[in-house]
Amino acid sequence: VCDDANSIMSSISGNIRTQSAEPVEQVNVEARASFYMPAFKTSTTGYYAFTNLPLNSNLVLKPTKSDNPTNGVSTIDLLKIQKHILGLDPIKDPYTLVAADINNDKDINTNDLIELRKVILNIYDAFPSNTSWRFVPLNYSFANPEEALENLHPEEYKINYFNKYLGNISGNEKI
Repeated sequence: VCDDANSIMSSISGNIRTQSAEPVEQVNVEARASFYMPAFKTSTTGYYAFTNLPLNSNLVLKPTKSDNPTNGVSTIDLLKIQKHILGLDPIKDPYTLVAADINNDKDINTNDLIELRKVILNIYDAFPSNTSWRFVPLNYSFANPEEALENLHPEEYKINYFNKYLGNISGNEKI
């Protein structure tokens, strides 16, 4: 029996995965709350965990990753973006649209092609105006593909009154 319900401690854990359910390692997961919590780096299985959380508190999980921008990117991605720009084969998947917006200007255009080409050719070692990974909560449903480019989708997971099982976060790399 506890006299103070706010003194009950809990934990939260989960896995960060790609859209195709592959684990994403070395993602920096920040947990923001009304108290300090050190960030957590995901394991090789995409696993993260935070312990000693006061039950019934508000919490925000924010995953970020901006390393190895050429991981999973190739000249085929340049062709996909080019076909999209020319209207020959428009990208319809919202996650792929987010990934194709290389410079994060809410539009897929030739500037994205130029920046991606510079990364592929090792002229850039990072995307100048964007991170190499973007994350969207797994349970988020895009209303339409345009929403993805307008950045109306959440890139953090808000937990109000943390007191139950909540789900997972999914990430997507540049195309």
